[in-house]
Amino acid sequence: MSQLCRTFAFDGSTVTIGAPLLCYLSAKKYCNFLIYLHMPIPHIQPIFNAPLAASLERAIANKTKPLGSLGMLEQLARQAGLIQQTVQVQLRAPAIIVFAGDHGVVEEGVSAYPQSVTWQMVENFLAGGAAINVFARQNNCALQVVDAGVSHDFGPRPGLLDCKVANGTANFARESAMTAQQCTAALEHGMRIVRALQAMWWASVKWASATPPRPQP
Repeated sequence: MSQLCRTFAFDGSTVTIGAPLLCYLSAKKYCNFLIYLHMPIPHIQPIFNAPLAASLERAIANKTKPLGSLGMLEQLARQAGLIQQTVQVQLRAPAIIVFAGDHGVVEEGVSAYPQSVTWQMVENFLAGGAAINVFARQNNCALQVVDAGVSHDFGPRPGLLDCKVANGTANFARESAMTAQQCTAALEHGMRIVRALQAMWWASVKWASATPPRPQP
């Protein structure tokens, strides 16, 4: 299964990108790799602000809880504050995107589970029975499942976005996991999906602001 690996600020928005390739690339190497592929690179704004970071630390520390007790949630709060440039962090219309794909290196016996588990998990996502579905419902998050490269033919399915680049990556123990063209296509799919979600959010904001209040009975 693919994992959500990196979070960046694209054009002022928080974006998490997942793909097998990014699991072993740092953010800096990721950006250099995009340059190597001659891809159109979105503007990635520097987010560090020392005074704001200190204010965020104080705001988090002053909560009624033991210091550091919320673990990675506190790191996420700091990161969100730096991206939004405020201590009053707001998450409007949050969305979770699950990119599913298979690793070709499974042929080497390095996985704890057989490759068939990937498509079975996708079916579970679509049926609403996975942990991520519960998390999304509990936190009022939209959930989009993407076939980025599962070695399985799902056919047209409600709730599943078909962005399959290949039936899984190749076995990188023996050859390149992906061609440059496949990698470019996968990353462009991810950027396009995020932009579509942004457009949907802006459309809903404009519709809500243009809708007159309902008269009181």
